[in-house]
Amino acid sequence: MPNFQFSRRKELLVTVPQSEKPIDFFFLLFDDEFVNLILEATNEYAEEIFCAGNISERSRITNWKPLQRSEFLIFLGLLFHSGTVKCSRLEDYWKTDPLFNLKCFSEHMSRDRFLLILRCLHFARNPGEGAPKPDDRLYKIKPVIEFF
Repeated sequence: MPNFQFSRRKELLVTVPQSEKPIDFFFLLFDDEFVNLILEATNEYAEEIFCAGNISERSRITNWKPLQRSEFLIFLGLLFHSGTVKCSRLEDYWKTDPLFNLKCFSEHMSRDRFLLILRCLHFARNPGEGAPKPDDRLYKIKPVIEFF
């Protein structure tokens, strides 16, 4: 393992937002460049799945529409919120039974759209047909690692 030289500084390497809203600090990490990287890879992968030809006409992927920034941020919010409200299965967040009725999920995104985004979520391009598979086992998340 390489030995990294660390230099200790008593300062932040980013400008602190003027507003003290948590979302502003979130956007220090999830900036436009990073979100666009995920959007491009996810939309490309969804198209790849759709064009594969081995899908049925009732498959969710046939309803794919390109993922937009605002919708992706809602998806992330719901995904993070699912960590604070524990349910056994993802589908349970959209149940309408009075014991499970978590309206914040169904009010912001349909269950099928959420599951479809989750299915297509990607961070890197897959190797093309005939292209060799990369030797790096982390190639699927390499853009995320390099970004941070």
